[in-house]
Amino acid sequence: MVLEVCQIIFDNPDPVYYAGRTISGKLLVRNGSMETAVRVIYIEIRGVGTVKWIVTKDMRKRNARTNRYETQTVTTEHTNQETYVGEKIYVFQGGCDDALESGEREFEFNIILPQDIPSSFESELGQIRYTVSAIVETPWTTDQEAIRTITVVNPIDLNEDPQLAELISIHKTRSFRSLFWTSGTVKVNLSLPAGGAVPGETLLPTLDIENLSRVHISNIEMSFKRRVVYKASDDNKNTVLRTITSKNLGHIHSRQSKMFQEEPVHIPVFLASNLKNCKIMDLDYFLEVNFIPPGFHFRFNVKVPVVLGTVPLRRSSSDIGSPPIEPNYPPIGWNISSAPALSASADEVPSYSDLPPPTYEESVFEDSAASAPDNDTEETED
Repeated sequence: MVLEVCQIIFDNPDPVYYAGRTISGKLLVRNGSMETAVRVIYIEIRGVGTVKWIVTKDMRKRNARTNRYETQTVTTEHTNQETYVGEKIYVFQGGCDDALESGEREFEFNIILPQDIPSSFESELGQIRYTVSAIVETPWTTDQEAIRTITVVNPIDLNEDPQLAELISIHKTRSFRSLFWTSGTVKVNLSLPAGGAVPGETLLPTLDIENLSRVHISNIEMSFKRRVVYKASDDNKNTVLRTITSKNLGHIHSRQSKMFQEEPVHIPVFLASNLKNCKIMDLDYFLEVNFIPPGFHFRFNVKVPVVLGTVPLRRSSSDIGSPPIEPNYPPIGWNISSAPALSASADEVPSYSDLPPPTYEESVFEDSAASAPDNDTEETED
């Protein structure tokens, strides 16, 4: 006999959990008017990462029958997968003669998430998904299954790396060349007060430009970007760049210098996914300034890496008068947000066991099939 109800109910109304935390809840099973024979009932948690993309190429091949070259479309699928957690907990073990009485029964469960698993992640080419399933095995009939998706957040404490609180500066010199002579150089220095931030925070980069060339830079664009490298194998990778936010800084004439002092770049509200211990995807963020000259000269850029976390850098004594940054950050690809930032003193070490439960909030953007990735390329020389 088929059960009327097989339902998973979490104690946390919003199924969002920090890595290392306990998932607790109950399985609700309801029979009809007759007993139901049951072998076992178990709860299973699974965490799986997958990457997949398809490459289509047109190739010219000779037709052996007609001895003519024809264009054929060849499609290649690139995939990879890894498992982060797979655990079963039996809440009922019976046999062929054991039966669940008619009516309603509840089975409580507690599952501890591993500490070192990556955060949930969702994009067009790759996903990290966690599910909790309840399986009721019955003799002579089809097993029944209830499944629910959970979101896992592995916090990133920026204070664990002291170098992230230090000034980071990148210097670059670019020479413009024509066919027979050099048009001069452009010297650029891009710096950030710190190399770490949390979503909802405002970056304050300083950009110093010295245009010693005869070339007019018609457009200067500053943007904050995300880069994901998907790996089907060590030699088979797919890199996707996505612009999170950008602003235009205008132009700079030949033989002119400009400085943009603490130019504000606001990071929107979203969760910075922690993909540590994920071997099939790499994720990083950076601040980029693109310089676009006119004519035949190629554009060039300068980049500063930024580590996004969920626990912000502790403020120095000079920042005590400033209001604390306490953003909520939904994860990329998920319409939820994590817990607010901790307000810890300089001597306190944050404990994730003390973090409040995550709360829901709409994500600022989706990395889905409906969103086209940037067509950015690495710098090209003249």
